[in-house]
Amino acid sequence: MMNRAVGILAVLIICMAVFAQSPLEYAGSGVWSGFEAIVAPDGDYVFAGFPYGLGAFDVSDSMNCFLASWAYVGSEVTDIAIRGDYAYLAAGDAGFAIVDISDPENMVILSTLDLGESANGVDVSGNIAVVAGRTLRTYIIDISSHTSPSVLGNYPMTGGCMDVLVEGNLAYVCRGLGGFTIIDFTNPASPTLVGNYSSSTLIREAAKSGDYVYLAAELAGITVLDVSNPATPTVAGTFPAPSGRSFSSVVVQGDRAYVGGGNYGLLTLDITDPTAIEQVHRYPISSTSVVRVSVRGGLVFMSTKEGLMVIDVSIEGISTFVSRRDLHAGIEYVWGSGSRMITSAGLYGIDGFNMPTPFEPVQTFSFANGNRMNAALFYNNYIYTAEGGNGVGVYRSPSLAEYPTSIRMISIGATVTDVARVDTFLYAMSFNGITQLRLSDPENPMIFWDAPITTPNAFYPTRDYVFVGKNSQGLIILETEMMTEVGRDESSAGLDFRRITVYGDYAYVAGGSAGLHVFDVSDPTSPALIRTISTPDVAEGLYSASGWLYVAVDRQGVAPFRIIAGDSLEQHENYPTGGRSQGIFAEGDFVYVADRYAVIVLHNTMTSIAERAQLPQSFDVHAYPNPFNSAVRISVDYPAGTTNVSPVQVDIFDIAGRRIDVITNQGDYSLSGRNDSAGELIWSPQDNLPSGVYLVRTATPDGRSATQRVLYLK
Repeated sequence: MMNRAVGILAVLIICMAVFAQSPLEYAGSGVWSGFEAIVAPDGDYVFAGFPYGLGAFDVSDSMNCFLASWAYVGSEVTDIAIRGDYAYLAAGDAGFAIVDISDPENMVILSTLDLGESANGVDVSGNIAVVAGRTLRTYIIDISSHTSPSVLGNYPMTGGCMDVLVEGNLAYVCRGLGGFTIIDFTNPASPTLVGNYSSSTLIREAAKSGDYVYLAAELAGITVLDVSNPATPTVAGTFPAPSGRSFSSVVVQGDRAYVGGGNYGLLTLDITDPTAIEQVHRYPISSTSVVRVSVRGGLVFMSTKEGLMVIDVSIEGISTFVSRRDLHAGIEYVWGSGSRMITSAGLYGIDGFNMPTPFEPVQTFSFANGNRMNAALFYNNYIYTAEGGNGVGVYRSPSLAEYPTSIRMISIGATVTDVARVDTFLYAMSFNGITQLRLSDPENPMIFWDAPITTPNAFYPTRDYVFVGKNSQGLIILETEMMTEVGRDESSAGLDFRRITVYGDYAYVAGGSAGLHVFDVSDPTSPALIRTISTPDVAEGLYSASGWLYVAVDRQGVAPFRIIAGDSLEQHENYPTGGRSQGIFAEGDFVYVADRYAVIVLHNTMTSIAERAQLPQSFDVHAYPNPFNSAVRISVDYPAGTTNVSPVQVDIFDIAGRRIDVITNQGDYSLSGRNDSAGELIWSPQDNLPSGVYLVRTATPDGRSATQRVLYLK
């Protein structure tokens, strides 16, 4: 065993020496949450900055607001400036971004600009955007071309910035503990310092009205600066925060200022006399915390820890609750199969999805019953959940399209932390061990066997064996006939077992801060730890599919490994998702990530290449140019040796999975498609179709299919 381990170790060292480029690309996402920045321009939509990009809430009915769409930037949007049909974003590590919001339900990212540091704040004046960098500088950016913005100049600001507002050629910059700075960018290539205000507390956000700037200064409350002479900003007034409270956001409308006061709630202040501010009303909040506020007319839109809250302030001295739209975070588990997917988020419950295409999960329900749902899976129109001390839940949901109906709760006698299925057997991991249940009657699973293992940490069942990780005892292998132990690796005791997956003769373990552990399990009676591989961050979860191993590495996203052989891995660069990758599932080319604040779908661009080499019956679809603005050429590749090719039909879907066009290479064409040459077609979108992402899909009668995403820009 030792010689075998040493040999494999040498192979792994060679394979892991250099990281190849990541094959992963963003494909789609769902159930976004965790937004902070919020802007409410005129119209039916409110825009919010999420950990992944820009979201648009439909608020046409203020009593029934909902998240209508989102544009994935790949980084946290910390501030938003809206001007006409365009949103200008401070997009965290992605820098500066411009989004076309002329159709808020089909937003299009026009450009991003890397600043070399993370962006915190943004405001716009004419063709100039001013972006506050998090650590180094404030940037002056030419936005006369929305598709190719460029940096004209910058002003160094040691310690970085938190927010910026612009009026004329002056930028007013909140610098956190560094105070408040005014710069003049009349000459954009060489902005100059105008004035400074020093503060002993953190200045987070600013709003300006006339000659006064109102600062949300956290523990200090609201500080009012007289900037009639920008060279010497002076304190004109204050409104202290109550002891232990913190003010993080402020907006001004007329003679009123609206302040986000964390768990103190929403404050309405009379600023008729900026030197003597008075409180008009406070809307208390006890169960959440106000992060940012925006006002339009008589409505205040607030981002909270749970989601969006709308308050009516149209009546003097009264603040009235209108509605809230909770967007739960904490997504830590994802399960999928075919066109079905479930995510779980603890006490927030589970969400179901149908996927007409893998690119965009379509949410079918959000279900919570007060129990902690640690994991869930779907089988034969039923959902099975790991519900902590309550046991295993059984729910009916035909095709995972209907709101779950509770059937029964099966007591395991201990806290259930995970569930998995193999064929007609359901396995539950609890603090008492591993329980095997028979699914011959899906409404009434029957307990067959129990394997007593106190507080196991991770498990993975196959047809013949169940692989169990227990931190204090190591890797344990059970046979599935009677759930008895057949082998264990005692040398792995002390490892942190987060998740287990098995590929051939090898078991892979997400080992927390230690990274990825590889076990040789070719002899189940004598499993052996053969390698530990460091990962970019804490290894929380993992899954293998189509010759690849994907590891969820918390804040660093997903680390992909190509499985050359079970004992030889080629590590690729990680793909940063923007959130905190916890759970992961993969099938075919696609990877589904429980990313705490959303479920993210990634596409592996290399799996199809590998599959074409291994599966001579595979085929592919291509579209070019991409993006396109009038027509796109579509070609279908058949492998060499194919002699009987059926007529090609290509279906065009929108991002929600609705089929909106059909193209064939026969003589009778759709409204917009035609055959341009043998094996190539052309799609010209109809005039009423908006810009956005569309899916080009073709399939053969024997079930093979291929999909290509295209971006249509009018």
